[in-house]
Amino acid sequence: MQVTQSKVVSGAATSQVGNAGVAERWGGEVEITAAPAEDLIVSLSFACADGDFEEFGPVCGSNTPIVCLDAPGSAKQSSPQKQLDVSTDYLFGRTGVGGIYGDVQLNYEDEYPQLNYQDEYPENPLWSGVVNGDPVIYDHQGMDARSLVDARLSLDNIPIGDSQLRATLWGKNLLDDDYPTYSINFGGLGLVTEQYGAPRTYGLEVHYDY
Repeated sequence: MQVTQSKVVSGAATSQVGNAGVAERWGGEVEITAAPAEDLIVSLSFACADGDFEEFGPVCGSNTPIVCLDAPGSAKQSSPQKQLDVSTDYLFGRTGVGGIYGDVQLNYEDEYPQLNYQDEYPENPLWSGVVNGDPVIYDHQGMDARSLVDARLSLDNIPIGDSQLRATLWGKNLLDDDYPTYSINFGGLGLVTEQYGAPRTYGLEVHYDY
């Protein structure tokens, strides 16, 4: 298994893809699609995955770099253990100018640690025993649990001559959940960066088939 690694080269932060050793993963996924009523389709998907690194490079977890021997437990899995997706699609009615469709989607992911591996930190006199090339790792930045709700309302199959038009009003992240999508602890550089998902957004989409 390979992971993205962060490292410092000549005082500048960079990244690379490196060999993480051996990892074990196991789990399962269930998908169900049903039509409980006319013009209504409901879909559900649930996935559960677990596991950890069985072998990892010589690292240790601390805000202060400490050289230590192989410590697989310091490198946790970097994906959520549980994910749930639920969606509903419904045809509200048919009119002379087209059909009125609506769909709502829910996506849930539980929290998980972001794997931040800092290998080969340069020599620093403030850290006893740490020399150039010694591998260290800094605290993981956790990804928060998130519940994202998206919805669409469309007027579809609007006839325009031999062509058709669809107008859709959509909204994303309707609960305005504030959640990170990526984060990294640069440790000795004194930086912790985070990238966040988009806030609640709305839009109008027009699609023309000719």
